[in-house]
Amino acid sequence: MIEKRIFPLLKKHYSAVLVIVGMLLARSLLGFVSPVAVREMLEAVTLPEPSAGSLGLYAALFAGSFLLGYLMNWGFNKLYLVFSFRFKVGLSRELYQDLFKMDYRHFQDKEAGYFVSRIKMLTDQAFSLAADSMPSTAVSLVTLAVAAAFIASVNVWLLALALLLVPLSVLGYRSVNKELKKRTADYQSSYSDKFKNIFGVVQNIEAIKQLANDGFFSSYVVRHVEEMERGSNELSLHARNVSMGMLFMTDLLRNGILLGSIYLLFLKRISFPDVMFLNMIMGIYFGALSGLTGLSLGLRDVRASFDFLEQELRGKAEKGGSEELEGVRALSFRMDGFSYNGKNDVIKGFSLDLKPGDSVAIVGRSGCGKSTLGKLLTRLYGADGVSLNGKPAARYSLESLRRKIYHVSQAPQLFPGTIAENITAGLSDPDKVRYGAVVALPFMRDITEGHSGLDFLLKDNGGNLSGGQRQRVTLARMLMHDPDVVVLDESTSALDGAAEESLLASVRELCRGKILIYVSHRLSTVKQADRIVVMRDGAVSGTGTFEELKDADAEFKELFAAQM
Repeated sequence: MIEKRIFPLLKKHYSAVLVIVGMLLARSLLGFVSPVAVREMLEAVTLPEPSAGSLGLYAALFAGSFLLGYLMNWGFNKLYLVFSFRFKVGLSRELYQDLFKMDYRHFQDKEAGYFVSRIKMLTDQAFSLAADSMPSTAVSLVTLAVAAAFIASVNVWLLALALLLVPLSVLGYRSVNKELKKRTADYQSSYSDKFKNIFGVVQNIEAIKQLANDGFFSSYVVRHVEEMERGSNELSLHARNVSMGMLFMTDLLRNGILLGSIYLLFLKRISFPDVMFLNMIMGIYFGALSGLTGLSLGLRDVRASFDFLEQELRGKAEKGGSEELEGVRALSFRMDGFSYNGKNDVIKGFSLDLKPGDSVAIVGRSGCGKSTLGKLLTRLYGADGVSLNGKPAARYSLESLRRKIYHVSQAPQLFPGTIAENITAGLSDPDKVRYGAVVALPFMRDITEGHSGLDFLLKDNGGNLSGGQRQRVTLARMLMHDPDVVVLDESTSALDGAAEESLLASVRELCRGKILIYVSHRLSTVKQADRIVVMRDGAVSGTGTFEELKDADAEFKELFAAQM
């Protein structure tokens, strides 16, 4: 599973990975110069007549390797950061594409903050595995082999003792990580949940100020922080305790090797320079050994993240058909029932046939199911009973269907960026002529002339625009996409009567020959439609023109009594 995600990205950056491995290997092998130089200098000074030339040569090698090592670190760090940027951006793009293809119902179960934190966590862990753990493991194997050869050159029994550390360390960490993987996965899920909750509180700063009780909300946030930190500490404590046990065994063998070398010195089997040499080589050996355990730890964390993301994203991706929807020539609803929770039907009986040029208003009390129709039409929720051009809507690809059917909801959804970028959002190559026509419409005048014009930078979800301005920007975006079917779901609710009339006149003009569906509680909006459908408890209770319904339909009269 990890290979499916990591290795394709490694192929894209294979040259950077090879350079990283090469630089790590060169830096590791350079580390052997110092022990060799120190041993030679110690042996030289023990001679009856030390050679100044030899001492100078080895001293120069010692100093040169020291300085060269730092220069290599400087170059390595620069390359590492460049690789980090490219790798994380590439993986993030892939993961967010998976996220945006996720089934809408499942996405709502967790919400945005949860997935954003998990994706960030995964990209960091995956890069650490690809750029740290994997290269370090490859270099560590070479380093261990070289160090082992140097140890064997001094004493084979000390080598045998050192080699015991390899299976003890690698297999020990591998068995421990099987348990820690489950704990890590549980912590990552819990952490993201708490992060989502904290974000959910902080983003409602306006309500917090209105309620005038900072202590209450800070305590609410801190409760989630405490749970996050408690989970982190429990996982960290367990990992530290396990690591301490492994470290104890490793240090026991390491000290055994040190005492063994001193004992061999006592027996005159090795020299004092050999003891110093062994001590320095063993430092390199143990450093390389920790590199092997790093791969095991990195795999543990990445597996925990990938297990979750594979189940939540790829396992719950929304499914569309294979046919391309080239245009909408006919739209039909034949729905006997639809439920969000599988129990209580929101739609109980709804039939409607529309063709290009038709406009219909769907009205009813709150909760009657009228807004649900727009979500079913764009297949945010899958359901039988919706047909396009005489075929079930499920047969068409989601991308082609949503390009032809546009649902404008009551709550404007704006993105970080300028007003202009929000109007053209979703269009890789916007039509400049159409853009000029859209932004020149009368309902856009105060937006284009106010603030900094179309280059005005929006705050969170357009918080520095009025509610009516946010709705107008989202409607301008719809007009830029030029769909065949438009669902206006209370999309002018924040506008006054004059502004609404101007906007709807522009929409009718630019959407001439298209299917227009109005969902509204406003009589002025409803009157724009050629036909009106009245819903009650998820079913059609009446249909006709305004003149036909205003006196004959009791439900319609009750809904709009105050506006007639």
